[in-house]
Amino acid sequence: MLQTLVLVISLEDQGLDAAQALEIRNALEDQIEDNTDAEVVAGGARTDGAEIDLQLTTADTATTMAFIQGLLAHAGLDDGYSLEVAS
Repeated sequence: MLQTLVLVISLEDQGLDAAQALEIRNALEDQIEDNTDAEVVAGGARTDGAEIDLQLTTADTATTMAFIQGLLAHAGLDDGYSLEVAS
């Protein structure tokens, strides 16, 4: 059964503009889709570059969440994000 995950990442302290935030979001999408069974079904970025978000569907929630947590830690973004199963 597919579940939806919602990932919100704060980039507020990064000093990025919207285009740079979008590049980060796209890179994260690629890594998640290439390394898990998850599919990104929606995403966005604040126009000031301070936040990005993704909605993903996955059949393997635990593995996908663990991969995302590791990916964000590797990218130095592990202090300002939320990752939840949508209800």
